[in-house]
Amino acid sequence: MTLGLAFQGIGPDGHTASLFPRAPALDERERRAVAAAHEDVERVTMTLPVLSAAAQVVYLVLGAEKAEAVQLAFAGDPDPAVPASLLRSERGETIVLLDRAAAARLDNSA
Repeated sequence: MTLGLAFQGIGPDGHTASLFPRAPALDERERRAVAAAHEDVERVTMTLPVLSAAAQVVYLVLGAEKAEAVQLAFAGDPDPAVPASLLRSERGETIVLLDRAAAARLDNSA
């Protein structure tokens, strides 16, 4: 199974899909989807290998409460503490769409 598009958001804690910081689901390489325990609701998520196989990974992120997570996910090194930093398209492109508030902590001097 290969996805054409993986459309993602980012939570203030850096999670994407239902892949949460340092969760066991981040290490899953065999299954396409796994249960993702979280305090708010029982969830199921696709795994990183499935999502990263998409031809396009597109993030849409809005709001100041996401600015730190955006900085860590897109300006820092890959880190299991910030699952969004681990998800990129392996065979295509990764596109990040941000409003000003979400992009506030990114270096815009370039």
